[in-house]
Amino acid sequence: MRRALSRRLGWFAGVMLALCVPSMACGQAATLPSGIQEVADLSSAQKAQIREYIRAGQTMLQSEDLLSRRSGRDRLLEMFDGSSISVAFRIESSEALMPEVRRLIASQRDWDRFAGYRLAAKVASEESAILFESAISTPSKADRLMALGQLRVLFLEVRKTDNPAVYPETLVQLSRTLGRSLTEETDADVTLYQVRALRTLAEAGSPRIAAAQRSALVEMCNAVAARVSRQQASNFRGADEAMIELLMYLEAADAVRGIVAVGLTQVDEASMRSIGGLMGQTLALVSRTYQDVPRDGASRRHLERLTQRSVEVLRVLVGQHNERSPQQRIDESTIATPDVLTRRLTDGNMAEFRLAVLRIVGEGGVLTRQPFGHAASHFKVQ
Repeated sequence: MRRALSRRLGWFAGVMLALCVPSMACGQAATLPSGIQEVADLSSAQKAQIREYIRAGQTMLQSEDLLSRRSGRDRLLEMFDGSSISVAFRIESSEALMPEVRRLIASQRDWDRFAGYRLAAKVASEESAILFESAISTPSKADRLMALGQLRVLFLEVRKTDNPAVYPETLVQLSRTLGRSLTEETDADVTLYQVRALRTLAEAGSPRIAAAQRSALVEMCNAVAARVSRQQASNFRGADEAMIELLMYLEAADAVRGIVAVGLTQVDEASMRSIGGLMGQTLALVSRTYQDVPRDGASRRHLERLTQRSVEVLRVLVGQHNERSPQQRIDESTIATPDVLTRRLTDGNMAEFRLAVLRIVGEGGVLTRQPFGHAASHFKVQ
């Protein structure tokens, strides 16, 4: 029994040693001085400390042992855990780390590529942001999802500060690439990630990147509106892909409602036109598809929610427009309340529902007037 116990203890000690080796290595390797992440003007000595710390993490990342690679990845990610990371720290870290990030992303191993995207996102520098320009359009669905998920993390890092290490122009370009990709994407799973990334940037609320926020909002609205305009009722009869597509529409509508209601992003005339276009397309979609989807299916409930979101947003926009331009006032009562319009759906009164929608998108309707300026022919109600 004593021999068996000795063997078990020996096995346990061996396992613990294997688990602890990476941590021990971290303990012996260079550490970052407290507060260095917040230093606005790094000295030569501080830059050397950052590079030494990164080299130790890179060595672990290049190990064939998965535990060591995980420890190296976590060690490098921890550099950016603070809430006040200076531009100087991000730039210095980026210069030292990006060659390793590129090596990881070029790897054949899924784990390595995901680690590379995670590190690029947390660095949140100009160099790492540019890397995502091509990554989010890669042919591999798995890699597109990895890159899009981590681009959203990069946008969250940008939102942490009023002085990000990414140029506003680069963020605008990323939003345009996302919008173009979203318009053309054929995989519903990917579109949901694209909308979430655009939403994260549009909700940033930072004056320094206001142009990028507006661009993300406009690109999201225009791309989703284009997709909605092509949608047919037959697509909502139980297919998983179509259900995810419908959930993506809801995600976009929820994002717009939050932005408009809270005022996170200034809704200028260009934004109003794009938002109005999306809301009009979603109402037209409900009008032409609601009766043809299963009565007891989730699609109907999603279409009802979409109706509510669209009308809520339009009523807020019209109110804002009337305050800015009383001479071009739009009668708010032209737009039925969310409850009234939804009740017409659930009661099966489609004739009244379509009339209410036509007051918004039809000839002389709300969306054909300024500041929206859409042609009635743009919306397919039936």
